[in-house]
Amino acid sequence: MLSFDYLHINSCGYQDLYGIDTGSFRPRGRADYHLLYITEGVCFVNFNGKIVEVKAGCILLFLPYEIQDYRFKAEIRSRSYYIHFDGAVCPELFNDFTERLYYVGKNNHLEALFSSMTEEYRVKLLAWESACQGYLLNIISAVKREINMITSKTGEASCDMISRICREMHSSYAKNVSVPEYASMCNLSESRFSHLFKINTGVSPVRYILNIRIEKACDLLENTDLSIASISELTGMQSQHYLSRIFKKYIGMSPSDYRKKFQ
Repeated sequence: MLSFDYLHINSCGYQDLYGIDTGSFRPRGRADYHLLYITEGVCFVNFNGKIVEVKAGCILLFLPYEIQDYRFKAEIRSRSYYIHFDGAVCPELFNDFTERLYYVGKNNHLEALFSSMTEEYRVKLLAWESACQGYLLNIISAVKREINMITSKTGEASCDMISRICREMHSSYAKNVSVPEYASMCNLSESRFSHLFKINTGVSPVRYILNIRIEKACDLLENTDLSIASISELTGMQSQHYLSRIFKKYIGMSPSDYRKKFQ
């Protein structure tokens, strides 16, 4: 369970607006983070003295103590979801958000996450705080993925394809399946496949497979008494020597020393 110091939801909800001019003007901002998702209509935001029409499908992010100045006009029917939150993890969550305005489109999955979080916060059943924390982390992950697809111009089909290959890698990590073979499964050249793979996962296909093998080896060392030679074979490593070399490079210790930590 995540602690409140790690991530805390201060408030969240939605607004259906029509027939009244309304908005927020906080010249000193708030002490927490503010996420606003426009799903219908237009929000007029003042960015450094310039009024920007923020249309449906956009996400607004306000950091703590940043000025917040935005309005909804009476003659435009608008709907928006908002979340106010803080916690020790927040700087890390948003360290790669270089802008305050992002277009993510009319996204049913994202809107469902906002809606479910709002309902949890409103009803407040047992463990609602943890549920809201989970929804917020899912929302931020979904936003990052949408931004990545749009800015890299890879599209949803590309993301689904790479996701399928990732699942295949998790099921066949012990086999000697090459990157060209995975590329062939997608009807792509090796270079194009590797490019799309890194855009969607942040690492190369080779490193992704290696990460799976290391993770599985760690699990077997922690939870079984299998020999290191057997573990190297089960995880698709070339040999016990190779497994030891990889462990020292990426884990910082030998497989034997790693196992001792859990005995």
